[in-house]
Amino acid sequence: MTDIDDSLKFQFDALFSTPSVISDSSGFQLFQPDPKPNFIPTDFPPIPNNLVFGKKMERLFSHYISQSTRYSILAENLQLIENKQTIGELDFLIKDNELQQVIHLEIACKFYIYRPGLSPNKMGGWIGPNKKDKLIDKLAKLKERQFPLLNHPVAHRKLQEFKISSDSIRQQLFLPGILFTPKNFNDDVGHVNPKAIQGFWLTKEQFHKDDFRNCQLAIPEKENWMVDPSHNSDWLPLEKIRKLVAEKHQNQRSPMVWRKTSSDEFERFFVLWW
Repeated sequence: MTDIDDSLKFQFDALFSTPSVISDSSGFQLFQPDPKPNFIPTDFPPIPNNLVFGKKMERLFSHYISQSTRYSILAENLQLIENKQTIGELDFLIKDNELQQVIHLEIACKFYIYRPGLSPNKMGGWIGPNKKDKLIDKLAKLKERQFPLLNHPVAHRKLQEFKISSDSIRQQLFLPGILFTPKNFNDDVGHVNPKAIQGFWLTKEQFHKDDFRNCQLAIPEKENWMVDPSHNSDWLPLEKIRKLVAEKHQNQRSPMVWRKTSSDEFERFFVLWW
């Protein structure tokens, strides 16, 4: 990539230009950010190098709210504690100043690959590239655990500190992400947002058989997975990429690869370790 300010700007832009993994018909009310929010790096607090991807995206979202005239933050990462035990956490409480509406917002940035035959339920076929989580499980957790936290007595008492009733709060989900299907796959993949399907995946065998001549390749860090590959300036030769992919696979990690073709077109894909 480029320097740190540019990288943060690209990540910020990607966070708010990447479509939602799910559609409005999913049963969740989706948060709709402004079309082109401004990123002001001089106002952005330093981010620790060891901050995990999800927490970094929360920081970028918090920066967005701080620059917004429409929204204001009431609380973030609001822990609900009972008898010295944490029973849960609300990602954000924000206020829509135009509508005078308080919103409990949950945020997650996700990447899933579609594995045909993984489940009789099409939605059950969406799984993380490292085989660790499923989209259907994430949605169930949000619906059955995360959003109901607002109705917990501890949450009621916490909201009283803000002079807010849980009955007046609207709950919304911000779930940007990118979905990957098998290469040249056109079958039904369940009720996901088709705009989020922006890549494909390959097995190790397919990766070694595919023709990558006359193109440039790169392996982005996870914090840049949503970034437009056209911003990249650090392209590597195929043999170096093959070595890096093998190293990732030894650690049971499926790397994302960016490809720039000779006609200046860009693709992104995962090379699965499993």
